[in-house]
Amino acid sequence: MKVKATLHTVASDSTDTLGLGALTGATSMQVVRNANQIPQLTMTYKADAPLADELVSGRVIVCAMGKSSEEQNQKFRIINVSKDVSSMSISVTANHIAGDLSMMPIYKNISIANATPKDTFKAVMDSLAYGSNLADYKFTTDIQKVANVAWQFSDVDNANSIFLGDDQVGDTVAQTMQAIYSGQWKFNNYHWSLLKHAGHDSGIIIKYGRNMLSAVEDHTTDSTYNAIMPYASYTPNTTLVDGTNEAMEGMGTVQYLGSGGAEIYDKPTKGNRVVGHVQNGAYYKVTAKAEDNTCNGNVWYNIGEGWIDEHFFTFDKSGNYVINSASGQGTIKITSESDDVRGIVADFNGVGTVTYSGLGGVLLWSSPLTGSKPSSQYVSNGSRYIINKIAYDEDGSKWYCLGNDNQWIPERYFSLTKSSDYVTTPTTGILHVKADKVVSAYGPSGESLRSDKLAVGSFHKIIGISKDSAGTSWYEINPNCWVKGDDNIDFTQSGSVSIDEDASRKAVVQTSGKVIVYDKPNGTQATGRFLWNGAQVKITGQSDSNGRTYYRLSDGGWVESTYFDFASASDIPIANSSGNTDTEVETQTIMLDPPVLVSQYATGQEALRVQTVDLSSYNIGNDRDKLKTVAEQYMREYRIGRPNYSLTVEYPNVEDEFSQLRQVDLYDYVGIQVDELNILDKAMVNSVTYDVLLGQNVSVTIGQLPLTYEHLLGQMQKETTKQLASVEKNSTHLFGQMNQALKLQGDAQKTSIMKVAQDLQMTSETYTRDYDKLQSAINSINSTVTDVQGWINSGGSGVITAYPNWANPTELRAKSANGGYLQFNGNGIMYVGKDGILRSSIDSQGRTVAESITAGTIKGLTLEGVEIKSSSEIHSNGKYATVMSGAKGFSCDSDDGHIGINSTNIYLNSTMNAGITKSYIRLINDKTGRDVGLTGFEFSQLKELLRKNGMETSD
Repeated sequence: MKVKATLHTVASDSTDTLGLGALTGATSMQVVRNANQIPQLTMTYKADAPLADELVSGRVIVCAMGKSSEEQNQKFRIINVSKDVSSMSISVTANHIAGDLSMMPIYKNISIANATPKDTFKAVMDSLAYGSNLADYKFTTDIQKVANVAWQFSDVDNANSIFLGDDQVGDTVAQTMQAIYSGQWKFNNYHWSLLKHAGHDSGIIIKYGRNMLSAVEDHTTDSTYNAIMPYASYTPNTTLVDGTNEAMEGMGTVQYLGSGGAEIYDKPTKGNRVVGHVQNGAYYKVTAKAEDNTCNGNVWYNIGEGWIDEHFFTFDKSGNYVINSASGQGTIKITSESDDVRGIVADFNGVGTVTYSGLGGVLLWSSPLTGSKPSSQYVSNGSRYIINKIAYDEDGSKWYCLGNDNQWIPERYFSLTKSSDYVTTPTTGILHVKADKVVSAYGPSGESLRSDKLAVGSFHKIIGISKDSAGTSWYEINPNCWVKGDDNIDFTQSGSVSIDEDASRKAVVQTSGKVIVYDKPNGTQATGRFLWNGAQVKITGQSDSNGRTYYRLSDGGWVESTYFDFASASDIPIANSSGNTDTEVETQTIMLDPPVLVSQYATGQEALRVQTVDLSSYNIGNDRDKLKTVAEQYMREYRIGRPNYSLTVEYPNVEDEFSQLRQVDLYDYVGIQVDELNILDKAMVNSVTYDVLLGQNVSVTIGQLPLTYEHLLGQMQKETTKQLASVEKNSTHLFGQMNQALKLQGDAQKTSIMKVAQDLQMTSETYTRDYDKLQSAINSINSTVTDVQGWINSGGSGVITAYPNWANPTELRAKSANGGYLQFNGNGIMYVGKDGILRSSIDSQGRTVAESITAGTIKGLTLEGVEIKSSSEIHSNGKYATVMSGAKGFSCDSDDGHIGINSTNIYLNSTMNAGITKSYIRLINDKTGRDVGLTGFEFSQLKELLRKNGMETSD
């Protein structure tokens, strides 16, 4: 009798031996092989049979898992053993030995470029944290594909999580070998194979939906979506302008020193035109910013009337601000009453006195906030008023409310320390009467003393506290009953409870306080709205102004950030949005017309199952054509309308016409015919159950082919990102900068030309004083560059002779790494930058053009330029020999004389007939030959000296 299965102590035992012995007590033993999964064995064993006590976790069962030779003598490691006392049987579960790698992590990161499957398998095995039999593993493949692979050891559970795993629908490939290389795994003990197709094409066709006697599962298309309704949301005024515009909010000031005001343009990109002027010092609200693909590479701001260059606009003025995108949800929390409190109103009870030394009275205000109006009421010096509220304005100054809410007086005109003044604060505590001399009164400042006495040793609950003008505390124990805080009471006796007046005052502010809401994030104008302490509000923006931070509320208005707390469970901390501002514009939605896109496989179907799909993340904007394109890619990626096949057939009950299914094995292909969709498709055997004791397959499951996802949406997302990022950059070389500058106009051109001069390290005096000459020179150079480039581009008819055997080429080009190219033809040779503008060339007309020339000696007839530099001397020889030197100055010699000028002296005539220094003048009269000198001279003496020597002078 052939042994079906044996039990072994360890996996390294030879399969040629019986190990611990044959498992003769097995009543059932089956192996389930699922596509690209570790095979698993289940066995039922008699509890009283031989080796029953040897069935323990970790030991190895050797048996067949299929009919082919490669599926014999397979090793399965026991992972679970359970006994059923009632049936006297043992249930055993064991995983194929390939499952051992499911318990092995990797200890180092893996990163390989252009890796083959063999490279990847080896890298994983070399990275295993442990394993005593790793040398036994072998790997084969017929896949030639290479890929960039990378795994972080901290993100990997085990080696099999790298090897096994289907590709998933979505934007990127699942990071498993199976998905990356589109392979199918086969296992033969320690020999792993990753194959393009691990089965065969059986040639069998099954009519799907037929009532097969043995079909355990027979799903039709009932649960398949066969149409989609795509849509996309977008915000209109955050749509990019030429790929560069970014929505923005803020207020800034024009800063322009020239006459006529700063120019504003119709757009910030090249080709823009002047649409107006704005005056220096004017304030403007900013709605957008552009900084890529702009004129001169500068930042530009949209100020409503047009776009202005950053060089003529500033935010560094009082009252200016920039609003940044932010989102969150916070709770208003007034933490204390202190000197730095600003912008709150709270309850405040007491009596105070007006203090004013000027003429007339003190004017009351309708509100303590900026923007309020004075009332028509005045209060006179010395008059006393009840206070019911206190406020801290935007600058932190105190105001007191006298009577109703529109009668406010500044703290500087109001005192709480005059006789009979007091402030009361609700509080809680218990005082103890320790002597019979306790003083009590009807009022909170000791006025109207009471005659009744408090019993010695008695305790009294405190409900309020006040301080009189002398600073003495009075405690309220009943309405109209205040006890003086002197030595006759104490809080040290057991049963008494002391109070904290400061904490009580802060508690009043915290419970009754309300925070001012401003209309702008600079605290200059109150809206009249308030937020109560504890209110939870949504935040949609953030801005800094005058050293303070403000948050924008979702329903409008701004509140200083110091009054926000984010500790509540439902609060959401502030999150910035990478500079993109929330412009509070209503979100728009775009849909197809008609709105539903139907799958080609749904033709003729009366009822559609429609899936709603949001494609907003693909930068659709207001482009309906793009929406349709992305939607069609979505339908392909998610196989909308395609049925999912799944049927399991048990062999013993298969009808004769399906008996051929007995011959199929794992990964084999089977034809599927779906009449209702008019589809003849291919399916695959994705699960096989093999009975070890019978030595044959007992069931197969047929399902759809492994999906090779195209990840079209991910590619489209990358292309969209690339498009947004691949805006045209400014030229980074001289001729390109000149060319771009001359295409601009007005201030934009002037700024760009000055940048060219700065890059050439010209002095600011030169390019500002001689700007017109600079502009003219750049025009001339650009004209020559354009002419030379056009001439070489026109090519020539002469054939380039090439050896040994080129086929009559007329032009050669060689690309450079930075995107430019070298071009050579019969008209010349030139190097062109990546922007398409020539950088250097020699043409057939004898012209040489270059952005920079370095040489030992340059000879020519004329030298033209805006500024000439020399590190030592410049010589000009001829009838007049002239030398210019930074160290020695300027000198000019001729047959008739000589002149020399340096930083301290002037010399005239070759014989030194005259000379001028800081302290001496020397002259020789041609008529008399007398040598005359003058030192320490004054102007009048100089004129007299010149007249004496026959020289005319004038005043």
